[in-house]
Amino acid sequence: MRLKLEFVSPRSVILPQGYTKYMQAMIYNIFSKKVREFVHETGFRTAKKFSLFCFSWILEDGRYIKKMKVFDFGNKISFYISSPAKVLMEDILNGLFKNEQFRLGDNELYVSVVHRIT
Repeated sequence: MRLKLEFVSPRSVILPQGYTKYMQAMIYNIFSKKVREFVHETGFRTAKKFSLFCFSWILEDGRYIKKMKVFDFGNKISFYISSPAKVLMEDILNGLFKNEQFRLGDNELYVSVVHRIT
C-alpha cells in the first residue's frame, strides 16, 4: 500500500540538510507504541532485519538558505510512504486520525489530506 500524506503548518516548515532522519522520527511517532517497538527493535526478519516501509523526500521544492544550511518548504509539505505490510499502513492511518498534531524536527504539523495510492 502507498499513501500520499499532506500536512500544513502555522509557520514555514524549516528543516536542515539531511532532514530525512526527522521524517523517520515523525513516522515512528505516528506508529502505535506496539508497532513502533516491533519495527524498531525486532522488525521483519529473515537473515537480516527489515523495517518494511519506505518514504520519499518532501515533494515540494524547498528554498535552500545557504547561510543557515536549511530548507524552507513554506507552510505545506507532502510525501509518500509505502509498505507491503498491511499492518504497518493500517497503523499509520490509525495514528494519523488519532493524533491531531505532529512534530517534524521543530515544526508543528497538522494532517490536511491523506491519499491512498495503492
